[in-house]
Amino acid sequence: MKIALLVSGIYKNSTVVLSDFLTYLRNQPNIEVVDVYMHFWWDKKYVGKRYRIDHLSIVEDDPSNDIETHIKPVKYVLEPQVKFNLNGLPKACEAGGSSLQREIGYFSTLSQIESLERCLKLIDNPERYDCIWRHRADLFIQDSNYIFNITDTMLKDSCIWIADGQFFTGWPYGDWSFIGNRVSMTTFINNWGAHFREYCISIGKFPHIHLYFPRVIKYMSMEPIRWHIPINISRKSDKYKGYLIMDTVNSNLGLEPFFWDLMDKTRL
Repeated sequence: MKIALLVSGIYKNSTVVLSDFLTYLRNQPNIEVVDVYMHFWWDKKYVGKRYRIDHLSIVEDDPSNDIETHIKPVKYVLEPQVKFNLNGLPKACEAGGSSLQREIGYFSTLSQIESLERCLKLIDNPERYDCIWRHRADLFIQDSNYIFNITDTMLKDSCIWIADGQFFTGWPYGDWSFIGNRVSMTTFINNWGAHFREYCISIGKFPHIHLYFPRVIKYMSMEPIRWHIPINISRKSDKYKGYLIMDTVNSNLGLEPFFWDLMDKTRL
């Protein structure tokens, strides 16, 4: 199996975690090649700011040296966060949600989608790969004895295998890690943003973040398949100036996320 691993979105100080994950993959008997392509939103003016508004998720210093030294991707890009036009997206949200959560949810989701699209475009020769795998940088294999079990025959043009979220969120599906063949993944990634917008408009609200993903895949007439791979979110390298990145107790609740100035406040 020859894999193009797309690591995108935000880096989250994940050098150690991602290095270990790559070592795991490259030691699997049925994996021949793992080529890494990376795209992250990063700029020096973001350093020390939050990644998210609801917990202390701090933007780290320039990770370029770590990426080049330890991850050694085929290609990678670090660039400033872009802005999104949210006009036309519903202002209703799930019960108990707030306008702030809704708008950050829209922005964060579209940001992730755009980053992944740009990451996919870094591949010059996608035909050399059997599959394309989107993977969040801070995930690890919880059971080191787990054998990667995806085969060519399991990868169809009309399906995407989604890593089981039960290991870290309790939800069966999520957009953290998913895999498919070249056709299914290229089709999905290049149309995800437009179909996410259409889906939100069709249901009249911002969807539950842990439930929308398989529904958008179905909305695109594809089949989401739950993949029982024991992936979890790591915290072992996620420290910044003595604080755990996910620490909520010591966080400054007034600290705004790095993309705050790019959001349309008139929608709040």
